[in-house]
Amino acid sequence: MLNPPAGWIATANQYNLPPGYPHTEVSGREWAPPYRYRRIAEVLGSGRPITVEDAMRLQYDEASLPARDLVPLRSISATSDAPFRPSRASPPPAKLPLPGFHVPSAPTSSA
Repeated sequence: MLNPPAGWIATANQYNLPPGYPHTEVSGREWAPPYRYRRIAEVLGSGRPITVEDAMRLQYDEASLPARDLVPLRSISATSDAPFRPSRASPPPAKLPLPGFHVPSAPTSSA
């Protein structure tokens, strides 16, 4: 693709075939969830210039978009009038946020 409208191209093994793509029989059969792509798009589409250092940080970015959506629900359920009644098969609730959840960390040097 030459000069994409967004000014960048990203892929993270997510489903990215356009509607009506004629060669789906030879395309991949397994696709990654779209979260990693969405995070890359969020960073690259922020409107600010991206440096080489930014790109390096993005390689190790641990931000979890599902956690970003789910963690606020924890406070909603904690203030709900309806008590949570787990079934016998339900695992104990996790204490959120979990380590590494939703918060990007700096890459570490292995040198």
